[in-house]
Amino acid sequence: EQGVSEVDRVWLRGWFPLLFSLSCVVSRCKLDVRTRGLTVLFEIIKTHGDSFRPHWWRDLFNILFRIFDIMKLPEHQLEKNEWMTTTCNHA
Repeated sequence: EQGVSEVDRVWLRGWFPLLFSLSCVVSRCKLDVRTRGLTVLFEIIKTHGDSFRPHWWRDLFNILFRIFDIMKLPEHQLEKNEWMTTTCNHA
């Protein structure tokens, strides 16, 4: 991590892994866990997002888009229907 500023190190070792892990919870877990993970994810963004650097937001948008992108795959049709009527509404 040479050449990485102390501020960016906070993102790389703190926020990014946390937010990425929450996106995995939202994408893979059962409804109650998924919903709670989504709530926590958006609470973090609302509470701390104003301190995120512009290039951190690029990473964050990629994390968020990844959550919704998996639902485009045709083999997930059953999960997609449930996800769209539950988790997506919560978002």
